[in-house]
Amino acid sequence: MANRGPSYGLSLECKQKIEKKFDIQRARDVLGWMEAVLGRKLHPDVASIDSQQDLAKVLKDGIVLCDLLNVISPGAVRPAKKSKLAFHQMENIELFTKACVAYGMHPLDVFQVPDLFETKAMFSVINCLHALGSLAKKKGFQGPSFGVKLSDVNKRKFSEQQITDGKKVIPMQAGTNLNPSQSGMTPYGQGRQIVPSDPLTAEPTTPSHTVISLQYGTNRLASQSGMTPYGLGRQILLSSGSGSVRSASIDEAEADPKRSQSESGGTELIGNEGLEDKDTQEMTHQPNGVCSDDVFDVSGGLLLT
Repeated sequence: MANRGPSYGLSLECKQKIEKKFDIQRARDVLGWMEAVLGRKLHPDVASIDSQQDLAKVLKDGIVLCDLLNVISPGAVRPAKKSKLAFHQMENIELFTKACVAYGMHPLDVFQVPDLFETKAMFSVINCLHALGSLAKKKGFQGPSFGVKLSDVNKRKFSEQQITDGKKVIPMQAGTNLNPSQSGMTPYGQGRQIVPSDPLTAEPTTPSHTVISLQYGTNRLASQSGMTPYGLGRQILLSSGSGSVRSASIDEAEADPKRSQSESGGTELIGNEGLEDKDTQEMTHQPNGVCSDDVFDVSGGLLLT
């Protein structure tokens, strides 16, 4: 076994994660099954194994592993070399892993030689032995069973007509056209769209069809519709209940001798005396900042035409 120094940083974190994957109870269960298959006790005793190092002492030389596979499948691996040399022990482990793949085990279920010989990942050794027990049960091993039973291959054969019909059905992963779905529903947060069956020809039947939801404002209450943009000066217009702004302004100018009309520019000058109570006059705002033909300037007393 290679002598490695202490780990630090990321190497230490990886080592700790690997050690957490090792389950001592699963290891004891595997060793108990191996003793039942081999028909002999392992050394050291299974009950005395408390760590990964204790488990490595039992399996490190590879002899027990090769004997186990030869009992399950006679002649699967050549007899292991009983030697204390590291080279021979690593060779025995490699023979076992190759024989497992030849027996039918998936390569991803087989551990690497350093995982056992250097005690780098003993959990992968236990997983490999669990997979070997399941594979032996599937292949009809009559000895002690261990692990879960693997499923058998059950191939389906479909006719061309069945394949064609299957292409017409949308799979459940993408939704389906055979069951209720959310097709046509409004986006999340939007108000319910309650409309007649033929919205182009039918008239709204209930008031809810013509009322905008309060979440978007409403056309039933006061709003800021028609107000001038932010920063634009106030446009104060003279209004009259009987006529337009222009006609009312001209009548007032003719009746008041203090008003003078400018014939050159078509501009009427109105004295400030005629506006004693400006706040009581009825003022109107035109939409979007657009005023009518006559605009009254309070500061200068001008009626612009």
